[in-house]
Amino acid sequence: MDLFDVQKVVNITDICITTNSQGLYKVKPMSDIVKAGYNRHSFDTTSLWIAKHLDSKKDGAVLFGAETWFSNENSNRHLNFPCDSSEIAFQLRIYALVSHFQGHGKGYTGEKLSTLQTKLAALKRMGSWLIEKGYNSFHQLDKLSELKLRTLLTDYITKVVKATSPINKPRVFHDCFNSAKSLGLISDRVSKLLQEVLNEVFKENTTSLSHPIIPTCIARNIAKFAKTVIEECSKRIEAWEASNDIMIEYLLKQPLKHKKWKGADLLNYSARCSGAHEALNELAEYFVDLKVAVYIHILLFTGMRYNEVLSCRLGCADKSDPKNGKYLVEAETHKTVETAFLDTWIANEDTYIAIKLLERYVKGLEKRAKLLLNNYHNNIKESLIHNIKVGMNEKLLFGVTHSANSISYAKSGHFKDLNVKSPHFADKFDLTVTSDAIEELERLDQNYSILRGKNRGIPYVVGDSLRLSNHMFRHTFAYFVVANKLGELDDIADQFKHLTLAMTKIYADKGVLSHEELIDLVDGYEQLMTVAIANELTEQASKETLRGGAGERFNKAARELVIGVTNSNSPNAQVISQIHFKDLAELKRFFAKNLETIRGLPHGYCTAGDSCKINGASVPSGCVYCPSFIVAESHKIHWKALKIRAEKKLAIIESLPLEKQQDMELFVIAYKKDLKAAEYALNSTVNRITQSGGVTE
Repeated sequence: MDLFDVQKVVNITDICITTNSQGLYKVKPMSDIVKAGYNRHSFDTTSLWIAKHLDSKKDGAVLFGAETWFSNENSNRHLNFPCDSSEIAFQLRIYALVSHFQGHGKGYTGEKLSTLQTKLAALKRMGSWLIEKGYNSFHQLDKLSELKLRTLLTDYITKVVKATSPINKPRVFHDCFNSAKSLGLISDRVSKLLQEVLNEVFKENTTSLSHPIIPTCIARNIAKFAKTVIEECSKRIEAWEASNDIMIEYLLKQPLKHKKWKGADLLNYSARCSGAHEALNELAEYFVDLKVAVYIHILLFTGMRYNEVLSCRLGCADKSDPKNGKYLVEAETHKTVETAFLDTWIANEDTYIAIKLLERYVKGLEKRAKLLLNNYHNNIKESLIHNIKVGMNEKLLFGVTHSANSISYAKSGHFKDLNVKSPHFADKFDLTVTSDAIEELERLDQNYSILRGKNRGIPYVVGDSLRLSNHMFRHTFAYFVVANKLGELDDIADQFKHLTLAMTKIYADKGVLSHEELIDLVDGYEQLMTVAIANELTEQASKETLRGGAGERFNKAARELVIGVTNSNSPNAQVISQIHFKDLAELKRFFAKNLETIRGLPHGYCTAGDSCKINGASVPSGCVYCPSFIVAESHKIHWKALKIRAEKKLAIIESLPLEKQQDMELFVIAYKKDLKAAEYALNSTVNRITQSGGVTE
């Protein structure tokens, strides 16, 4: 077996790959490789990289000719290849090797194994089909007549692709079944014909839907569940640590070296003998859901991808500054396949507390691991020793397996189903779809439970259980960031309000750079929210319930289906043209297109954008008559509170002695101004905005 050597990997690609005039890589025909003095087994014993795995059987050098290439990316992802000696099996290995290390051509970057895994599965499926039909190489396809090729491809797509899992649906074909991305295994001619057949077979289902958000009411349930778990575990962490220490101390004082032990058996024996068994088992019912609760906290309140969350290590929140309200989470992110670097995300206090609690729990479990390594190294299985050494070295926050009386490490996993295991918390993890959830999803055009396949787009009905996925948290985070800006939040809003303040401060201090992808997500939801606001304003304008300078104009526009275009946002602006609409739907589309600068405030919408002269002033009465301001129904709760406050303050002042009232004359003027503005905003009067920006009775 060769030792790992980058140069040997480069030699393989030099022998098996050619470069065209555009700098794109192509896999050579086997005949050319044979002419150079090599065959399909010449590189089987070449080491590609050294895999570090918790399972000792998967640890070590990964060979080119192996049936499985275990990951070099600190994940459970791996590539599987056909175990036969066909040219196709060899071509698939060359495709994976070059795509991983070099990409599609000169100047490209390699792809992660997790990305290649899906693409290779599609190519491998086609390769197996070709072998069944008597073909030995992908290159043979380009030599077939058009009729024979079309028949072969149609047969494959209808009998294999359409009947299998979504990974082989059109999305994947777009990604890898072309000349450039398949490294020439699929020619341009074959790719074009393949696309034609795909469009014919799949017709309407040629695209997939994007991940929906988690509806606000369900996100609130999930957040409350996670917070409850953290609170209950926090109450019991000292008791758990004490019981854990009792179990460990027993083995330190009375070492048992006379027999071979499994790690679990040894620790369980100690727990029983020390009297800690009952307490550890009871407490385990609470801590079994600790990891998933922390995982939810990080996903929901940082915008991290799930694989970034799972890369968090012990100490990942140590750059936080709790005294100054600065909470940061550090994790690993991949920009290219070759490089992984630490990046930082902004979090909130609850997430920081959750991470620190899990770290405390993990360090308690690590005491068990150190005990076995230091005192029982020769008495437990070598596979467990290997598992513990690798796991302790990686120091992953989610890497320790939960157990009442044992210790082992596992790759952090994907929390695929986000299963709640504790009977204490099962009823709190409520994913039931309500009418409010459906209404919110409908407003965002996201009322569907299945993204791909023949059942894609089927809407939820009341009583369904939300199909929760990891990536939905990221979209939900972006949605709430936007919603917070627009003042449209529910109970969960407090977390995002705090988060937004933290973002503003930290970005201003240049402590953290924004993420381009997250910005793209936020921009997407800006558009969605603008459409949602346009729908809201059109509906309320048709009932003439909007208030504010701009609100009055919108009411008039909905009533007359005409809107005037002015030369400025000034109260005395001149109308330079008029736009006529055939119906409210057309008016709605106009609003959606022209409300790009709208900002949400607790007391209304501001359409002035950067030109707003008071920009988020804390005196709402200064906004209400502005020609750029709108008060919608959702804002009237704020005006009710302002009205009540003004009335109470005025009543208190009126009850004071006359000389005291005179001292508070300016306050009386301000409160009366607030009261008048609130009455107008609440439709308590029939006031109308004048051309000068004032109000008439």
